[in-house]
Amino acid sequence: MASLIPEDVLRDIFELSVRSTGTLRQATIFSRVSRAVHIWMKPLLLGVYICNDGADYRPWPVEPDVSWFAKNGRYIRHMLFGMSIPTIEECISLCPAIQNLAVWVNWAKTDISKLLPILNRLPLRRLSIDLDHLLTLKSNSFTPTDAQAPLFVNLTHLDLVNECAKWEELEGVAHLPNLTHLALPETATRDHTGAVRGALTHCKELKVLIVLYMGFAESVTSLVFDQRETQNISDDPRLVGISCSFLADWEAGALGRDDMWIKAEQAIAAR
Repeated sequence: MASLIPEDVLRDIFELSVRSTGTLRQATIFSRVSRAVHIWMKPLLLGVYICNDGADYRPWPVEPDVSWFAKNGRYIRHMLFGMSIPTIEECISLCPAIQNLAVWVNWAKTDISKLLPILNRLPLRRLSIDLDHLLTLKSNSFTPTDAQAPLFVNLTHLDLVNECAKWEELEGVAHLPNLTHLALPETATRDHTGAVRGALTHCKELKVLIVLYMGFAESVTSLVFDQRETQNISDDPRLVGISCSFLADWEAGALGRDDMWIKAEQAIAAR
């Protein structure tokens, strides 16, 4: 019997259900309903790729396989590498539509500089990367000239993980033409408050600056600065402290649920 619900509406119902639950497992269950639903779920199932030991569920190979990427890479819009693999460059090169990329790999095991020509071809809007990797991509600092690379031109969200740095090493961030959201690690409030001050002062389009704390429950949290450095910083309405599980938060955002960026925007709007 034909469905009484129009096909486009039915598809919206299935997709909305998956996005509301925020799990790839739900998409897998729905994909078994019928061939049509399987086709609808495929972009959702394959739109997010996570290579990390802590990933809860994987509709993709546990060990990244280049042949799998050659077949399915065109679907991937969100990708996270949390572990080093020898084929990382080739895998990413087979995914031309990535808009949201997280590279949290071991610097000692991965020559991140080899990724630059590949990343420059991607339509990236969001990038989460270890600061050491960002600096290694070019020189030992992120300069205004570096910020003009194709990789960075369209970025709206930049998340620098692990350690922070002096503003003098990061000043190129102020020259990212479309950057509206920036996240710095918690060391920014202790050892490198100049980076916070520099971003708030020089990033002209900046709407949100998150100081990110590791935690298991996601929440807006208090910021604790060195008292000598608080002037003109802690009262800036764009500055928000967020505590979260990094992997769970990234996956939530990739699946269309509220993530740290959304929660920070909500906290700012409520002020």
